[in-house]
Amino acid sequence: YLSRISGPLIDRIDVFCEVLRPKKLAMDTDGKLSAKESIGNSNSDIIHNYDNQSSPMSSTSSKQLYSQVIIARNRQLSRFGETSKLNSSMASKEFERYCRLDKDSKELFESIIDNKNMSLRSATRLLSVSRTIADMDDSDAIELSHLTEAFSYRYPEILLQ
Repeated sequence: YLSRISGPLIDRIDVFCEVLRPKKLAMDTDGKLSAKESIGNSNSDIIHNYDNQSSPMSSTSSKQLYSQVIIARNRQLSRFGETSKLNSSMASKEFERYCRLDKDSKELFESIIDNKNMSLRSATRLLSVSRTIADMDDSDAIELSHLTEAFSYRYPEILLQ
């Protein structure tokens, strides 16, 4: 179905997340739901207990993620004042001020723009998501790791095929 979505519409989506369908759902005697599911293209299966509230591919729990979101939200509130403005609604002058990249990150960013023929909207979305990831990491600067993580959310493998 992705081939039916226009480029300008895809440009307006900040984060893509592939959700795998479980092969088999099961409920144990305590009423806990678990699923046996495939990971990516591999043949390995995992058992995921949904009471755990963490991703089978990540060691980040819901509590840890929640605290990172609170940190990011507080950083954004202090950055933009008490206007409830977030990174997703930055103006161009704010991008210049808050989304500065070091030399390596700038080279990668320019390479991504050229190789993926990104529109200006898509490039600013990538910077906005990078800024948010840096905020969640409690970092003042957007680092190379923040940019690459943001790129992986904007252009998952399914869009690159």
